[in-house]
Amino acid sequence: MIRFSLGDRDSSRYPSIQIDSILLWKETWLFLVSLGLEEVLVARKEWEMEEQRRQIASRERAMAVADRGLVGNRDQRSKERRSFIVADTETVMLKVKDKEKRDIYIQVPYAVGFLVVNPGVDVGAMPDHSCETYFSEDYSSFIDDFQEKSNQMMFDFLERLSVVI
Repeated sequence: MIRFSLGDRDSSRYPSIQIDSILLWKETWLFLVSLGLEEVLVARKEWEMEEQRRQIASRERAMAVADRGLVGNRDQRSKERRSFIVADTETVMLKVKDKEKRDIYIQVPYAVGFLVVNPGVDVGAMPDHSCETYFSEDYSSFIDDFQEKSNQMMFDFLERLSVVI
């Protein structure tokens, strides 16, 4: 932020100016120079000092981040990384009756899957069987109702996920 005033001049004619954008400041600087206003030199010096303070603050923030161990060589950072799970659920809208026998629409899952991602392992190079998937249609041979198939699929999915975790 740059602030300057045009000195002894009539304040109603030359108000104080506050500029937050460096680009806008440069455009303003050129305009003031074209008007021949000597007081601009004071504003320029204040701008340079503000720019130096900003650069110092930026360096100090970078050093603080490095001190916390968030920046370093790749081996140091990988020690901080942990495995995580990516999961996805696909749903369809299903019309059901509520307690008052009105039609309502609910989202019912028909497919779900997850993948365990380990640090340093290229996900693109992992075999397809690494991604565990569940489909409600896999339960068609012994369950007729779609919502029941979905419930069984979700139960199996969550049971397997609890083992992996």
